[in-house]
Amino acid sequence: MIIQIVKILWEDQRGSSDLITSSILMNIWIALLGIMMSFGLLIYSCLVVADSSRDGGRHAALNYGPAQERVEQSIQEGGLRGENIQMITETSDTNYVTVNVQYKQPSIVPLLPKLIGGNPWPDNFLIDFTTVFKKEKP
Repeated sequence: MIIQIVKILWEDQRGSSDLITSSILMNIWIALLGIMMSFGLLIYSCLVVADSSRDGGRHAALNYGPAQERVEQSIQEGGLRGENIQMITETSDTNYVTVNVQYKQPSIVPLLPKLIGGNPWPDNFLIDFTTVFKKEKP
C-alpha cells in the first residue's frame, strides 16, 4: 500500500521543474538587483567625491579658506555620510593647490569589493580623488 502511494506521488512530478526553475531565477534576479544597486551607489559616490574635491580645490585656490571644511560640506550636500570620509589632504605651494579626498563607500552586497580586487572585510570601496588648481593672485 505504501509503495503504491509513493509511486503515485513520484509519477506526478510534472510541475516541479517549473517551480524549481522559477525559484532559482528569482534568487538570481534579486542578487543581480543588489549588485546593480551597489554599483549605482558606487558610481554616484565617485561623482560626489570628485565634485567635492574640485569644490574644495577651487575654494582654496581662490583664497576663500581651507579646503577641508568645503569638502566636508560638499560631501554632505551630495547626500553621503560625513563619517565615511577617510582622509582629506590639502597641499599648497606658491602657484598650485592640490586636494586629495579618500572616501569609504559601504557596499550593500557582502564580499562584492573582493570580486573587484578590494579588501573582503570591511565591505566597502575606497574612492580616492585628487584635484590640482592654480592659485589666483589676490
